[in-house]
Amino acid sequence: MKPANPHILGNHPTEGGTDFALWAPAADAVELCLFDHRGDHSEQWLETRFSLAHRDGPIWHGYLAGIRPGQRYGYRVYGPWRPEQGWRFNPAKVLIDPYAHLLDGELTYSPEIFGHQSIDAVGNGDVNIR
Repeated sequence: MKPANPHILGNHPTEGGTDFALWAPAADAVELCLFDHRGDHSEQWLETRFSLAHRDGPIWHGYLAGIRPGQRYGYRVYGPWRPEQGWRFNPAKVLIDPYAHLLDGELTYSPEIFGHQSIDAVGNGDVNIR
């Protein structure tokens, strides 16, 4: 990935591609995850990951050619697991961009969507264990 404009958070289409920028000051690494239908008429998605290797202070960013509006994406953010400090990095979870222009699909509550070890679909459990 090439560097993007780190001064505009979220995703912003440009001529020929899209800039992505995410504020994550305590992160060790950030991956941009693109999701596309497999193309075999199934409900399964194909995930392709790209490292956001460019960093300006707390902003991780990158430009990806050929990406147009409507692309489904999220982030996997790597870093420390220190709940007592408010850090609950877990790259097993895909994070929604807080600056996303649109969300689609249905949300199904299940233990897998929570960032901690949940014992039921509403998130009860120990928030300090992942």
